Amino acid sequence: MTSSAPQIVIRDLCSIDDLVQLKAVEKQVWRMDEADTIPLTLAIALKEAGNIFVGAFDTNKPDKRGQGASAKDRDKHNDKEKARSDISGRDSDGAGKHDEKMVGFAFGFLGREHGETAIHSHMLAVLESYRHLDLGKRLKLAQRERALAMGVREMTWTFDPLQSRNAHFNFAKLGVLSDAYKVDFYGPETSSVLHRNGTDRLWVRWLLDSRRVRDRIASAVVTPNPRALADKTRVSGNEPQATRGVRADEDPQWDGDLGGSEDSRGASKDGRENSDPRVSKDPRGEALDALRLLAPVVRFDGNGRPAPSDLDEALARERVSIEIPGNILAVEQADMGLARAWRESTRWAFRESLKAGFVVAEYCRSIRGRQGPGAYLLVRGNIAEFKDRL
Repeated sequence: MTSSAPQIVIRDLCSIDDLVQLKAVEKQVWRMDEADTIPLTLAIALKEAGNIFVGAFDTNKPDKRGQGASAKDRDKHNDKEKARSDISGRDSDGAGKHDEKMVGFAFGFLGREHGETAIHSHMLAVLESYRHLDLGKRLKLAQRERALAMGVREMTWTFDPLQSRNAHFNFAKLGVLSDAYKVDFYGPETSSVLHRNGTDRLWVRWLLDSRRVRDRIASAVVTPNPRALADKTRVSGNEPQATRGVRADEDPQWDGDLGGSEDSRGASKDGRENSDPRVSKDPRGEALDALRLLAPVVRFDGNGRPAPSDLDEALARERVSIEIPGNILAVEQADMGLARAWRESTRWAFRESLKAGFVVAEYCRSIRGRQGPGAYLLVRGNIAEFKDRL
């Protein structure tokens, strides 16, 4: 008997049981020690104080805990759940039902950004077997809806700039911008196996009601035809030998904030290129054309290593680019020394470019589903100037 297709509901977290499930998903996705996860008591307080907790629930996953149990065991289970609802001040019937399985979540808290109230989205995570459903985008849109209802017009979060899937998601699909680079934001490393190459982060800003963001969200297709895009953006024809052929959409990348949320549009199910002309349209045409003409501040050399360009010459331009590997996790697994070289080189490139007055405006993958250099586009200016640009 085949399993039923998942029926996903996006809703606010309402009960202590919801928050317990959040912790379980967090630990499964991030693979962190208990000390590095969100304390349950803190999560309860943050939720009650009005911060944003949204979850993705598979309603096609009936609770197995009562099946095959004795009447006595079922009564004990029901008493435990009644206690949970009593503590939270809510009836556990409805939101938080036990026939729902949390498969992803997004959590953000109130903060201040440039003198204005903002939401800082600390974490988003989606279980691996559900990452083909575009739940990351659905969770981000749910966060945006709730923030705007609160009168908040900006959301921030961080992500590892070497993680190509998260970069594509953040810039291409959501329309974020960045003018801040944080060195070892969470310290040199954490207990997560995903944080062994430092914890440098781009601090991104999502201008929730800007034209840029509205247009990105409304765009039905933002993934260009892979072959056409390769012609435009592949400023280096070299790929790191250690990771050639690794599919980018198999890369389980999560970070504070993005967690494995990329979908599979633009490639066939077996990862081959999709020649359908309908996927060749990209609203970022000007940016992609610019990447074709730029010499990167950091590029791939003939051996797949980072090669810096002349900084003064690069920063004299109005636009610069920075290349990164298509799958940094595969690089880390094959050659941690090479992964650290990419960290150091791109850290230098981002910090110097941002200090010189550039804004990180776009990210473009060279070939979908294959290892190859992706490229960030940085444009001289400030974030306020981009609100009404696509």
